[in-house]
Amino acid sequence: SNGRFVRGYGSGEGGYHLAVDITGDIGWNVRAAAPGIVGYSGDGVPGYGNMVLVIHPGGMVTMYAHNSVNFVVAGERVPKGAVLAELGSTGISRGPHVHFEMMYDGKNCDPATLFRPGVRHASRLARIPREVWVTPDRRPENVDCHRRRRHPRSRWVVNE
Repeated sequence: SNGRFVRGYGSGEGGYHLAVDITGDIGWNVRAAAPGIVGYSGDGVPGYGNMVLVIHPGGMVTMYAHNSVNFVVAGERVPKGAVLAELGSTGISRGPHVHFEMMYDGKNCDPATLFRPGVRHASRLARIPREVWVTPDRRPENVDCHRRRRHPRSRWVVNE
């Protein structure tokens, strides 16, 4: 089934939203964006509820949070499209959605081009090296990452 984008990367009050939120019906399948190894599956990270982290070849990491139930365990190999969990609303959540984050080299990445290939960034963000992608011929043209920065209306600061 297809979800709907309800919150984009960089949006939000009180701090940058370092992910995209995709809403749908509770129980919809949450699938792996690319092949990798499950690095974490559980509910031990405050606010995220049931969460799965997948570590992909080349160092890319994807996170899928607020799941109603996780189907994978740490150490499990998963192919692209594998069902990792069911969409839910666990943790700090305003309704059923998957909170999808991408990280590389200590930086959060805007995953918009994975879903909308025509999106282009006009900023000075760091490009992800081509060798990070499992299938370089199918690499999104423009996925950019940046280190956390202070949001103009927030009170948190992350030291680099």
